[in-house]
Amino acid sequence: MTQAPRAAGADQADELRAAMADRLFADGWISRPEVEAAFRTVPRHLFMPAGMPLDTATPSTSPRSRRPTRTA
Repeated sequence: MTQAPRAAGADQADELRAAMADRLFADGWISRPEVEAAFRTVPRHLFMPAGMPLDTATPSTSPRSRRPTRTA
């Protein structure tokens, strides 16, 4: 079986998505395995308008709307 060709920039998108997931997990924004799996799997760049820079689809900074609430 042959693999379908990858779109231009797919490797960069994969790397950016993995780095974003790593950062969100390390910062405590992701705490559940299924959420982490979704962040590592969903190709965010496919939901962006054509021509939008990849780093816009996978931001280089973590969201800062609120910190997760920790329970003891």
